[in-house]
Amino acid sequence: MDAMLQCLFVLIYIEVVALVTISFCARKQMKSVTIDSHDNQRSQPEKMEPPRRIYVPPLQPRKIELNQKEALIKGGLTAGRLAYPTLDDIKSDWSEKDEKEKARSRSF
Repeated sequence: MDAMLQCLFVLIYIEVVALVTISFCARKQMKSVTIDSHDNQRSQPEKMEPPRRIYVPPLQPRKIELNQKEALIKGGLTAGRLAYPTLDDIKSDWSEKDEKEKARSRSF
C-alpha cells in the first residue's frame, strides 16, 4: 500500500512540475510576442519589393563520349556463349562422390 501511495505522489509531482514548466514557457513566449509587436509598431513600415525573376536557361544533359568497349557494345557486340561459366559447366565435388557411391553399390 505504501509503495502504491509513493508511486501516486511521484506521478502527481511529475504532472505538477510539467504544468508549471509549460505555463512558465507560455508566459515567456507571450512577453516576447508583446515586445516584438511593440517594436514593429514603432519602426517604420518597410516597402515590400516583389521578387525579381532572373532568366535561367533550361538545363541540358552533358554529353559524355563512349569509350572503346562501350562503343563496341553499342555496335552490337555480345559476349560469347562460353565467356562466363555457369553452374552446369563447373564440375561439382558432390557429383564425383555420388558416382563413386553408385559404382560401389553396383559392384555388390
